[in-house]
Amino acid sequence: MQIDTKRMLRLELMGNKILAKTSVPFINVAALNSKIFDSNSSRTLFTNFVILILTLFKLSWIVIISVTMISEPLEPKDFRNFKDLEQFNGEILKNYITALDGFDLLHSRFNNELIWEFFDLESKELQILSIEYSLTIDQTCCIYTAVKDEIFLKFSRWIFDFIEKIESNIFSSQSLAHFHYLLWSIRAMTLHQVSLNSRSKSLLERIQKLMEKVSIYLSDETNFPMPKSFRMNVFIEFANTMIVFDEQKSAEKFLNFAKNNSDISFDLVGRLGLRTKFQQKPLSQLMIDFKRLKVESSNETDDIAEQKNEIAKKYYLPKDEPLDDNTLLTQIRFVNEDLTEIKQEEINLDVLEQLLIFIALKYKEKFEPKEDNLLREELLTFISFILSHCTNWVICFNSLEMRSIYEFSNRRCAERSAKQMFHLYNSLKYQSGHLDQEIENRIHHFYSILTTSYWKIEKNYADMLLALGRIESALKIYKNNNHWNEIIACYCRLNQMNEAERVIRKCLEENPEQPDLYCYLGEITKNIEHYRTAWEKSKHRCVRAAKMLGHHYFKIKDYDQALVHYRESVEADPSQTDVWFRIGYIGLIKEDWNLAVEGYRKCLQFEKNDDSFEAWNNLSKAYIKLGEKELAMRTLQEAIKHNFENWKIWENYIATCADLAEINEVIEAWNRLIDIKKSYVDDQIADILLKCVEDQTQFIPKTLKLFERVTSTSPGTAKTWQLYAKLLILAKKNERIDSETSIASDEIVKCMEKAQRQALSADWDKSVVKIIEIYDFYAELIKDFFEYINLGPIENSLNILNSLKLSTRSILIRVEKNKEDLQYDDQQQSRSRLESKIKIIDDLHKEIVGRINNSSDS
Repeated sequence: MQIDTKRMLRLELMGNKILAKTSVPFINVAALNSKIFDSNSSRTLFTNFVILILTLFKLSWIVIISVTMISEPLEPKDFRNFKDLEQFNGEILKNYITALDGFDLLHSRFNNELIWEFFDLESKELQILSIEYSLTIDQTCCIYTAVKDEIFLKFSRWIFDFIEKIESNIFSSQSLAHFHYLLWSIRAMTLHQVSLNSRSKSLLERIQKLMEKVSIYLSDETNFPMPKSFRMNVFIEFANTMIVFDEQKSAEKFLNFAKNNSDISFDLVGRLGLRTKFQQKPLSQLMIDFKRLKVESSNETDDIAEQKNEIAKKYYLPKDEPLDDNTLLTQIRFVNEDLTEIKQEEINLDVLEQLLIFIALKYKEKFEPKEDNLLREELLTFISFILSHCTNWVICFNSLEMRSIYEFSNRRCAERSAKQMFHLYNSLKYQSGHLDQEIENRIHHFYSILTTSYWKIEKNYADMLLALGRIESALKIYKNNNHWNEIIACYCRLNQMNEAERVIRKCLEENPEQPDLYCYLGEITKNIEHYRTAWEKSKHRCVRAAKMLGHHYFKIKDYDQALVHYRESVEADPSQTDVWFRIGYIGLIKEDWNLAVEGYRKCLQFEKNDDSFEAWNNLSKAYIKLGEKELAMRTLQEAIKHNFENWKIWENYIATCADLAEINEVIEAWNRLIDIKKSYVDDQIADILLKCVEDQTQFIPKTLKLFERVTSTSPGTAKTWQLYAKLLILAKKNERIDSETSIASDEIVKCMEKAQRQALSADWDKSVVKIIEIYDFYAELIKDFFEYINLGPIENSLNILNSLKLSTRSILIRVEKNKEDLQYDDQQQSRSRLESKIKIIDDLHKEIVGRINNSSDS
């Protein structure tokens, strides 16, 4: 078999031209013929195969994953000696050849059997007409339909998979070439993941193993000394990879490693500033507090400035669309209290520092809980800072895209957002006359943060067009990239459902084995049989089909059938948070608390953001039903973290804490409820709190402040004022109130008087239940007052006793008048209960009279 070397050279030259038509990460040209091998050969299979590997390596570095330089990603001077593409690619190949330990093209330790095993050939004839390599991972993770020319990705993945099989044979245990191989293999897998329609567990596991090997090199400073800036860049890249895989803990770890290897710190702070042109009073605004931990030498500063000037001369950054608004300022103007502008120190950021700040921004966007508009403001503050110091095309492109998305919801910025996304959309076409320089500029630090895939940029632009009412323009873009959900939505808004069905059926004629198309057809026709067809066509692996069947039965409240299909769906893809949430909800509906716990815990295992508060809240409910109140309290604390303003969660939390006698938490939660609802009263919780405080008197001061706030923000109930009076008496007994006891006495008396006024509602004497409640209340109130009098002489105590005498006499007379007309639920039992209550009040009335008489005699 002989390789057509002329054709391979033509492919290599085509690679440079292909870059002109591509938007990273994938090449957007007509697919190459995969049958690139001819079979008439006098050479050995092995020799041709090695030449093929080396040629594909060079092709892959230039074309496969849209990168032509590693010099920038590997920042230190020791790692960036390559001045042009040819020298760089030659150096890469030299590294790999060196790793072969004196490998010669005609004499090698390579085993031919490995080649046959790798290609899984049935015959050992010296012919290879094509390479078959599937980019589908874990059976269900498929390449996006919008991805074009995935053959280049196939080449890359095929090469790295082959090397992985023979890694121990071609690399020494510790070598720089092996280190480079690990980095590039991680990059290839990361690009593979961003090309898939769902997260791949197996790819993540493989990447994590490779990262562990890279960490060994980074920790071996003796044999592999590497500057801090190089480590910083590797950690930034790894953090970005973990963000791609939604691995929050790992992403945070690598981000912190990157920060530790940097010489800067940055955080959000508040400063007075003006946001509009006519604003007179400065308000608190967010800004980035940037600090350099190590003073730059004059040479380093000059080098950075020289780099920036060189970049400014050679390259163009993406166009930053200006804000054309008659009210908003282009940038927030930070001022002092006297409105004099704050002169901010000029900051020079090198590219690595820009990357670090951007990856921190990307982490915040991905994982931090969203608090209404707070996260949006924080992100826009970071974006504004980055754009004002940006010198890198990739960072600028990503920042502008993110700004467009987050500003679009602001009506004053919506027009700028749409125009900006249009410029980004157009910039993918490489219309500049300086093609080579522009290409080289665009791939600097591409792997550090990755740019958004071109089909996602197009979709974002189409989404904006759709939101602005330009449905047909959006539909055209959706069609180009096969965004079937959006295509269906557009046809629905245009009332052209038949057209949507026609398009999908036409696609099914071309590809009748595509399960997703049957799912879309099911959505349009509302016929669940299409979901069943999709499930069968996929050999029970189509996650969407099983999920849609589950949704159908969930909607008609056939929860048993819904659970069956949801189980099938999560078995195929366990990371579906929405499905696990519904499984948990089914557990609540069926009162299967263990099922509810399973569903909500799995939901929270895969996603923790601002929308997960409901899952935390429902999980706590399931724990309470299972008697696990401490677990319930901890889950509610998590729910609060993700939605601090939701009063329903705080109500559940205060009730759970009250059950656990967590006094401090009850008080904090009650104060928070007053902050949110302006007033909050719960007599049951207050009663529990007071009983707990009786045993833990150190909490009396905080409880007094709470009751003072409760009664000042609401009228309160009779029970509230009675409990407040009881708390004041308890405080006096424990000497928790100042020596001005008259003030304390006045407060107690006021509370008791207000309790009496609130207690007697209209027609209370017409119901046996109400009468018993009133009698219980008065009995407890009178006993509290007797306890108070027993503490010592009290001013105006006689007046209070006379007031209580009149009140008790009044309620006794009113009940006596209406006793014959009362309706009893249980004649004998209700009558005896009422008589016993009447006797208690009558006895207390007599005691009051006796105390009054004794006071008069004295």
